[in-house]
Amino acid sequence: MEIQLAVEVLRKGGIIAFPTETVYGVGCDIFNVKAVEKVFELKKREKTKPLAAHVGSLEQIQMVSNTDVKYFNILYEKFLPGPLAIILPKLPIVDSAVTCGLDTISIRFPDCKEAIELALGLGRPIAATSANISGYPSAIHHSDVEKYFPSELDFIVRGGLTKYQKESTIIDLTQNPPVILREGAIPKQVIEDILKD
Repeated sequence: MEIQLAVEVLRKGGIIAFPTETVYGVGCDIFNVKAVEKVFELKKREKTKPLAAHVGSLEQIQMVSNTDVKYFNILYEKFLPGPLAIILPKLPIVDSAVTCGLDTISIRFPDCKEAIELALGLGRPIAATSANISGYPSAIHHSDVEKYFPSELDFIVRGGLTKYQKESTIIDLTQNPPVILREGAIPKQVIEDILKD
């Protein structure tokens, strides 16, 4: 029921907070540019830090990005859904407001029932970032979200404590060789070992 309500809010251009397996996200319909701009304002986020596409399926990844990239399949099969963000070439359908003018997009396929149901219910990815004010610690419980955004959000999906309570690991597959931009829930060494095989 809560998921259905949140999906309705997204469809109407609203901003929601939701759990993932890493930290809580704050986001909107990826194809609603006005809502995307509002996410930046709420977070006080610099317009040089793109939002990530939170998806519920491989089809949704391919809706917004080009997956015909070396190492994508091996990382997808090994880690997704899971706490890995993969940077891929973006497709023209994604407005540059989401990616801050970059021709790449960060993809997150969270290992979290609520996050997956939200994206599948909406029928397209959710453009999101961590549900905190920029520069402050990430929200790992819905009560953290409520402290950061006491009245600004249109809906909060209350999922309790997140599984990992730390950020996702980020890998950029648009560079050759791929670059791990942030070590998070998946250790850097684990990814490097898999890409070596």
